Amino acid sequence: MASSRAVLSLASRILPLIVAAPALAQETAKEIEIETIVVTGSRLDSSQAQSVSPIVSLDSAQFRFERAVNVEDVLSKLSQTAAGIGAASTTSDAFGASVLDLRGLGQNRTLVLIDGSRGAPFGFRNSTDVNSIPAPLVERVEVLTGGAAAVYGADAVVGVVNFKLRNDFDGFEANASYEVSRDGDGALYNLNLGFGESLGGRGHATGFIGYSHREETLAGARGFASPEFDEDGNIRTNRPAGGVFTQGNSVFSFTDTGVFTTTPQGSDFSGVNTLVQPLERIDASVFFSYDIFNNVEAHGRAMFSNSRVRSSVDPVDEELTITVRDDNPYLTPDIASVLAFDANGEASVSMQRAFAEFGPETRNTTRNNFQTQLGLRGRLTENLEWDAYVQYGRSDDETVIRGEGLVDRLVQAANATIDTNGQAVCVDASNDCMPANLFGPNSLNRQTIDFVTLPVNRNRTRDQFVTIGTFSGDTGETFPLPAGPIHWLFGLEYRDEKATEQNDPAIAGGQTFDQGRRPSFEGTFDVTEFFGEVRVPILVDLSFARELDIEGAYRNSDFSTSGSHDTWKIGASWAVTDGLRFRGSVQRAIRSPNIGELFGPLADIPLSIFVNGDDDDPCSNPAVTGADSAQCAAKGAPAAPFAVNVGDAPFVFGGNPDLQPEEAETYTIGASFTPGALPGLSVAVDYFDIDIDGGIFVVFPADALRDCYIANPTPGNPLCDLVPRDPTTGQIALADVTDQNVSSFTMSGVDIDASYTFALPTAVPGDQFSIRYIGTIVTDQTRQNSQSTGELDCRGTFSSECAIDSRVNASYRHRATFDWDAASLAVQASWQMVGAVEHPSSPGVTELDAERYIDLAAIWYVKEGLQLSFGIANLLDNEPPFAPGGAVSENFNTFPSTYDVIGRTYGVAVRFKSD
Repeated sequence: MASSRAVLSLASRILPLIVAAPALAQETAKEIEIETIVVTGSRLDSSQAQSVSPIVSLDSAQFRFERAVNVEDVLSKLSQTAAGIGAASTTSDAFGASVLDLRGLGQNRTLVLIDGSRGAPFGFRNSTDVNSIPAPLVERVEVLTGGAAAVYGADAVVGVVNFKLRNDFDGFEANASYEVSRDGDGALYNLNLGFGESLGGRGHATGFIGYSHREETLAGARGFASPEFDEDGNIRTNRPAGGVFTQGNSVFSFTDTGVFTTTPQGSDFSGVNTLVQPLERIDASVFFSYDIFNNVEAHGRAMFSNSRVRSSVDPVDEELTITVRDDNPYLTPDIASVLAFDANGEASVSMQRAFAEFGPETRNTTRNNFQTQLGLRGRLTENLEWDAYVQYGRSDDETVIRGEGLVDRLVQAANATIDTNGQAVCVDASNDCMPANLFGPNSLNRQTIDFVTLPVNRNRTRDQFVTIGTFSGDTGETFPLPAGPIHWLFGLEYRDEKATEQNDPAIAGGQTFDQGRRPSFEGTFDVTEFFGEVRVPILVDLSFARELDIEGAYRNSDFSTSGSHDTWKIGASWAVTDGLRFRGSVQRAIRSPNIGELFGPLADIPLSIFVNGDDDDPCSNPAVTGADSAQCAAKGAPAAPFAVNVGDAPFVFGGNPDLQPEEAETYTIGASFTPGALPGLSVAVDYFDIDIDGGIFVVFPADALRDCYIANPTPGNPLCDLVPRDPTTGQIALADVTDQNVSSFTMSGVDIDASYTFALPTAVPGDQFSIRYIGTIVTDQTRQNSQSTGELDCRGTFSSECAIDSRVNASYRHRATFDWDAASLAVQASWQMVGAVEHPSSPGVTELDAERYIDLAAIWYVKEGLQLSFGIANLLDNEPPFAPGGAVSENFNTFPSTYDVIGRTYGVAVRFKSD
């Protein structure tokens, strides 16, 4: 009911304005035409493209140079973006989507805009799949990294990325491209068609349709990725395909060739893992604008994409207890000699086994993204404008997971015996059970596999409804100031967010091998917001101030989940001369909890994945781990030393409806220099500082245990409650990893964007040469994962300690491009660098050297309307740095979101345009 009242209340304010506007406009004596622009970071119209926050802009030419099919292909190379989920994030719950992560502070703190309005989110983190925006549609991308929550609302804590699309061209256009690696895998090709037409001189319509295809790259095809290594630098092995079986002190196992041994074995399955996911995508978009009356324009867009992505990982494995009977038909003399049977002829045996017979675990995801917008805008007078629109976006995806099975059926099948006819049967055959031979690799027959395995489904939908109305204008001659008119804007916005997840009953009940227990759920919230902006000119045309403006913004957001919150911005822009400008801003931003953080169901996976070794519980051997023995005793730990055995203890994670918005303060100060004495030179230098408090995060078991027993062994340490012990055994009984407002982040540094374009001398071939350098120097980066854990110095590091996933936090990154232009040919060389990083736990010892990539590209303007592009990416064929000891298993011994994992690639593209 609250949501309905909010919609009606907002509609009652906006709709009369929409209805009245045409009549008011018709009374205007003449049609008003004043050329203005809107700069990302503000909704105010302006006659100058200036911003008080730092902005990096890339135009469509850069996308053509790189023959980009997916937006991530270009933006991932910018120094302001870091470690976003992309094509190589094969185990992410993004299921094939690609997201942007400004400053490496989290995808959920970066807001994606499409022509100044919110992009439709997918999943539960409010992130937009940027690959649902086909690269050929992009006219320009503007990356603002000074925070913009007061202007655009929550989620813009670190900044926004605004995609300005090509929605007004005339004629017909076709783009086609092909790219392949030097090994012949990972081929990527694309076809995109576009058309635009004037609507009788009163408007314009533009349409696009495209098809993209990317083939897979397997980890086994890249030497650095196979085999994988663990955090101690040893080859990472799964539970063996033949199994490890333990009864008391007796152990037996099987090699991958089926040889019986009393030495535990392991298997390496990295060769079947997907390094880069195959993708197939169809997309279509329509944009229009139409003058209904003088100064009243209808506008809208509709965007749709259908993508299909597949990934494969190791076969499922399981650790469970089975009952082996002495008449089990699959016992060999070697096995029987190791086991001890009780009076009933039974032996309880602990088994650890990977089920290679099931094949790799594969995830096939089909995702549909749709967004539509319809609005009216116009001018009432020369100094007064209005705009109102409604927008609806929906994302739905279905993931089918194969290679999975039901654990209880496996346990049933394991209890095999011989019937009176001498046939192998299950002890309990009431469920069409097929007996299982678990001893040795490839021992399961087809009937048993069919009995145990089944495909499981996960279905997610994400809906977002937005309606917004704004009035804007300037004081003009009504309230003149010596330096010019005051520009202002105010508006109302209502946003409703909804998400659902439907899980297969086997997943919801926690019955599968590898999916944990994840119940289905639904979550929704809404927010009503009032916002305003003002730009006040202070000085103009003085010897020391060509222009001085002060800018402010304010937003009040009333969330149905957490109440009312304020954000604001104050900034200034001072043009000392036409070529020298200083700028700065101070902003208070918030990030509202997303649906997953608020309403995600309490789910669990086995704690043994994270805590199982004797060094994982500090109390197991305080003399070695440094744990406080008194604290261990007070919390009920067994007498040391002891073997760690968490058994079936759960690792519980999920949402928290009591979460509050994160709060952040951002500061930027910088200068831009375009000297008249040296035409073509432009230099912008900006300092940034970001502080986030009350960050939503989780405390992992290792951190909680370390803090409870080593770093802060006090009776009232709240982190101890996250890892309680079983009162009977003293072993860890639970890990509570639900979301909390517990973390804080700080980051500061300097961005540099410099370019120089100059005409070439007559004696030198070509017309002009351009150089552009975009770089970031991080001066400070810290993270505190909870109030009870210490502050981590994350600058220049790689680890999982500074993020929920392993990440590279380079203190220096840059990309430089060198462009040579002639009448019919343009050539570009680019040089990208990621600075050296080290592991925080072993500084100066475990280090990854700086990585440098060189790309070459050329565009041949064959004739008017026809262009051919050629290119070589990663010209030197650099392999990514090898990172055992820092990368988690799914990262293939490196960091695919930061470093190139494909190697040298060759590409060609053609573009045809007809007016």
